[in-house]
Amino acid sequence: MLIRIPLIILRVCWVIAILLGITFWLNLPDDMLIPVHMALGIVIVLMLWILGLVSVTTKGDSIALGVGAIVWGLLVLILGLTQTRILVNPSVHWIIQILHLLLGIGAISIGQLIAVRHKVAQSL
Repeated sequence: MLIRIPLIILRVCWVIAILLGITFWLNLPDDMLIPVHMALGIVIVLMLWILGLVSVTTKGDSIALGVGAIVWGLLVLILGLTQTRILVNPSVHWIIQILHLLLGIGAISIGQLIAVRHKVAQSL
């Protein structure tokens, strides 16, 4: 239960955030949706931190993976909140956008990995 609910929230928020991000790249939405995308990103980071804390504090789970999740979440948060001010020239800003996407993919991957390892550790 400690893993299931944050993982579901992480998955749902991630899918919506990715879809919104794609629409931003395609210049489809209004700027009104950017705060929604940012709020989803913050929820994703919070869920990743919860999963990381569960991993760190649960016997048999990976402490290194839990700490990694917390650090990764911090990186996602920092880049997500500051990306509009980094490499602002449109000819190079795509680098930051790709990095932001990769950090988001990493966040969902780490969350999934924590859930799988937690399930295995609990079954032993």
